[in-house]
This record gives sequence, C-alpha cells and structure tokens, in this order.
Amino acid sequence: MNVYLDKENIKKITVNKNSKLVEIQSVLEPKYLLLAELNLDSLSKRPGFGKNKIESLILNGEIVSDEQMKNTKIEISAITNIQLLTQEQMNNSINCRMAIGDFFLINTKQ
Repeated sequence: MNVYLDKENIKKITVNKNSKLVEIQSVLEPKYLLLAELNLDSLSKRPGFGKNKIESLILNGEIVSDEQMKNTKIEISAITNIQLLTQEQMNNSINCRMAIGDFFLINTKQ
C-alpha cells in the first residue's frame, strides 16, 4: 500500500523492529482519497472539456499504473494541486510524442 501523508498532521511515529510494523499517530483524523475509487472514465465525459480520454494519472511527476492505483491512497490535506492537462496543451508544448489523451495530475506536499 502506498500512502501519501501530510507531514504536518503527524503526531508520533513508532516502529516495531521485530514485526516491521510502523504506527503513525495523527494530530487530526486523516481523510483519504483512494485512487482506486477515482473514476477517470467519468472525468473523460466532463462538460466543456471535449471528449478526450484521460491517458494517464500522474502523481508527483510519476505515472501511476493501474496496479498502483489499486494500492494508493492520499491524505486529502497532503494534496497541493490537482490539474487536468489536456491533449491540446500537451501537443502545443515541447514533447517527444503527440499525446493521445488528457493527463490528470496530482501533486502532494514534499
């Protein structure tokens, strides 16, 4: 499981070396965005944005595979930016290949 946390919401971290278990206590109860529940196909049908398919989800500059999406959650307060980069924007920028769809970008606190 990949978990992106807001470091400002971490109160205490305990590591059990025998069981290799990490326990993280939060200041406030965290709320998560589960990438597995993010329906990119429904975003492709959004009004006013055309009908381009969302080609990739990019998290902090790295493409997220379908398998990684199933095992990744992000603490909502750790998200700094969510952006849709359209096919037209990609094709108008310097790029190695023509984009065949839109890109959904998520950035988190470092």
